[in-house]
Amino acid sequence: MIECDIVAGIIEGRQTDPKVRIASAAIEEFALRSLDGARIREIARKSGVNVAAISYHFGGKEGLYRAVISGVSDYFDKSVGPYYRRGKKVFSSGDADGAMNLAREFLIDMIRKFSGMKIVPALCLIMARETASPSGYFQRVYDSIYRRPVEFLSKLLVVASKGKVPPDVGIVFAQALWANVRSYSAKSDAVLRLHSWSDVGEAEIGLLERALSKVLMKTLK
Repeated sequence: MIECDIVAGIIEGRQTDPKVRIASAAIEEFALRSLDGARIREIARKSGVNVAAISYHFGGKEGLYRAVISGVSDYFDKSVGPYYRRGKKVFSSGDADGAMNLAREFLIDMIRKFSGMKIVPALCLIMARETASPSGYFQRVYDSIYRRPVEFLSKLLVVASKGKVPPDVGIVFAQALWANVRSYSAKSDAVLRLHSWSDVGEAEIGLLERALSKVLMKTLK
């Protein structure tokens, strides 16, 4: 997955690769100005290449946007894949304690992983734009970053509650939990101010994990 490798390169700081530099600059520009408003010359300037290089590597602005959306979605799918595979075993066995533990681990690990990535706030802006005003690439974002994780969490909550939480309620609860994962991962000013935090580090994540454990226990037991 070429696009996934480009996103991994941004996260790992592989700035010697011109495709990585272009994609990194593009994420900032798309976050600020959307696909329609993004300036290809500004992306070229920030990435230290000429406009022709963007056309060569990505086929132009739309191809670059497609690569960003596909890369982010592929990277996310690769990150959550192990949890989904573990979930299949929990679903087949009906292990309530295993479902609760996996739900808590999944939520906290996602915050821990993505809150440490500098590009996440900009990516969240791009995803928010796609949600508010869907482009032709919305379905890819929706399936990867919204639908599948929420459905996964919902199934875990139903199993963890031994059926006391029906699927429709599970979706509501799962959506609320997943929205919080996105908020804490993006480290928005509103979230940091609400908690009087300067960052989301291990101490803050520990607090979130303890709070989440209590909420899950009271809600599902």
